Parts: sequence; structure tokens; C-alpha cells
Amino acid sequence: PISPSVTQGVTAVEYVEAEPATLLFSNAQVDTIEDGQQLIELVLTVSGIADGAREQLWVGSDFIVLDGSTPSGTVAGQSYTVEEHDGTAIVTLSNLAGWNEGEIIHALGYKNTSSAPTETDRTVSIVSLTDSGGIEDGGENFQIFNPKVTTTVSVVNVNAAPVLTLNGGSGVTYTEPVTGSPSVPIFLFRATQNDPATGIVVDTVETNQIVTVLTVDISNTALGDRLII
Repeated sequence: PISPSVTQGVTAVEYVEAEPATLLFSNAQVDTIEDGQQLIELVLTVSGIADGAREQLWVGSDFIVLDGSTPSGTVAGQSYTVEEHDGTAIVTLSNLAGWNEGEIIHALGYKNTSSAPTETDRTVSIVSLTDSGGIEDGGENFQIFNPKVTTTVSVVNVNAAPVLTLNGGSGVTYTEPVTGSPSVPIFLFRATQNDPATGIVVDTVETNQIVTVLTVDISNTALGDRLII
């Protein structure tokens, strides 16, 4: 038997925030050399991890969390282990029965579920492959790639619109004073007038952003009505 080989296809892909997983090696050429053999183990690394458990390696329609918080399990019916050190995850997929030659490599993808993913490149590299050919008569079924078969993933952060959450009631009452000057203005978006915590919560979604424009629509106004900011 002769060790399996991979011929690199596309070497750079792009992942856009909130999109499905981006395929990493979709057009790579995988060859176990001998007919009737299958891949039985695949080792790869993902470097540049910056968003913890939000970074995922997809295998078909299932995924592995790359921060190592779930160090072993099954994905797409296969066994896996994952460990992460200093921003690099080492992933081993084994017991790959049921995948035709190269099929599992074509099914590998990257996804980031963060609402503000870090826009630095991730590098995904196939380190080694093992096929089912065995090592009888001096044969080889294991290949360490040097250089590694690598795809660079550019991560694109898409700005999200700010979110308003009403934390309290949905209406207030203004009572006109019987005599004297007008009473203290009422807060429009507080369930409890003297408690700011019952007001609207504004979330810009991404960090280090501020609200730059606020539009207020007031209907059924009358003479003497004022909006005080």
C-alpha cells in the first residue's frame, strides 16, 4: 500500500458573519492510491482562534467547537478529539467509515457565530491522513504533509443594527396640574418614573460603538406639548 495524498485546490476563502459555514477544501484532490480504500483518520489544525466557543469546524451538517470546551465526542457520525493552545486548535477525526474517498475533506467548513467576529485570518491546515490500506509488506498508510495543505480564511464582520428592548411598561400617564406651574416632565420609556433601570435598554451589538442618530415619532400632539431631552 501507498500513503494517501491531497492536492491543494483553493488556498483562500472568505467567511462573512451570520452566513453558513464556508467550505475549506471543496476542490482539493484526494487520492488513497489503491482502489477500494477509505480514509480512517484525519488530523488538522486551526490557528488564529480569537472568539472562543463561537468558532466552529463544520463536518457536513454538524460541527466541533474549536475552543476545546468539548474535548471529544462525535460529529457527523465520526469520532473526534480537539484541544486548543494559544489560539490554535488541533482536531483529530477518526473512524471515518461511511465517507467515500476524500468526501470528508470536501465537507470541512469554518463558521463563527459571534455577532462581532474578530477580523483576523484563520489558517486551517491538514497535518496528516491515514487510509485503510495497512502497512503489510513494507507498505504505508500514513502521510504527514510537509508543507501542510493549508487554506486561509478571511473573516468579515458585518455591522448589525442597534437593538432596543423595552424593560418595563409600554405606557405612561401625564397629569396636568390644577394650579401653578406645569408639573415635572414624565419619562416616556420608564415603567417606574424614578427608576432608570425600568427604561429602554439600548444595545449596539458590536463593542465600542455608540448611537449617533435617534429618531422619535410622536403622534396626536396638541398646542403646548413639548419633548424634553
